[in-house]
Amino acid sequence: GASSYVEVLEEAQDVGEMGKLLRQLSDRQERVRRLEEELAAAEQTVRDFDALGEEEVLRRGKLEMPAQVFTSTLPITRQTGEFLFTTEGEGEREDVTSLNPADIWATYGMTLAEVYDSLGRDNARAFLTAPYTARLPGGEALKDVVRR
Repeated sequence: GASSYVEVLEEAQDVGEMGKLLRQLSDRQERVRRLEEELAAAEQTVRDFDALGEEEVLRRGKLEMPAQVFTSTLPITRQTGEFLFTTEGEGEREDVTSLNPADIWATYGMTLAEVYDSLGRDNARAFLTAPYTARLPGGEALKDVVRR
């Protein structure tokens, strides 16, 4: 009767749960197998590099990935970038305008107090309350620097 029907349903539910667990186990075993393959490949790479020796590894590294230095367009940063390659060997230096500092134009060389005094009361208040969008006289707002 009814109790045997309930037993059949419970058994079916147990079989379903067991099937789900077996699928999860199979998926995890497959993942472990793939990770073991990756580990074996990585260990072989380490052994290969060890066999090459440090000088050969460095030589190959320079061929595959030459050194790069990115500088702003300011002369001092360009000179520093050039210095790195004259002391370290081959490489590339690239000027990147987005690395240039904020253009503070008329306020260059001023102390913060002098900047606030030169802005006037309303502009100083705008600079203090909205520093991201406030623009120094003749210069850039922080949002302009971020955008470039």
